[in-house]
Amino acid sequence: MATPGARANDLKPQPTCPIMGGKINKEAFVDVAGYRFYACCPACLPKIKADPAKALATLKERGEKPELHLAICPKCGEIKGTSKCCKVGVAKCSKCGLAEGAPGCCKICSFIKWFPRGIVDRMTIGNNGESWTW
Repeated sequence: MATPGARANDLKPQPTCPIMGGKINKEAFVDVAGYRFYACCPACLPKIKADPAKALATLKERGEKPELHLAICPKCGEIKGTSKCCKVGVAKCSKCGLAEGAPGCCKICSFIKWFPRGIVDRMTIGNNGESWTW
């Protein structure tokens, strides 16, 4: 069990399913809210997707953390699964047509400012699924 207020660096990678508590199956996963949650079986995936905050809290209580998995939405340029993803009424970039200033927008300088170096090791960005590693 994790100590209350444990930092993310103190948590170990996820070895158990947040729903059933069994050993994870690397083939059974769902990407939601910027994380990749693994489950013991495909039947647990809809429960994780329905309440990712609860799944995250369960893992943290166990001293575990899911993988950070930030994917950029090809439709709007925002991080998939966040409240900004595909939000109606946002200003569009005149060059790429994505949400202006979004991480996936062609104005890469806004992306660099938005994600400080070291937060993620690898991320997929842009309309064509380019991978950037730093």
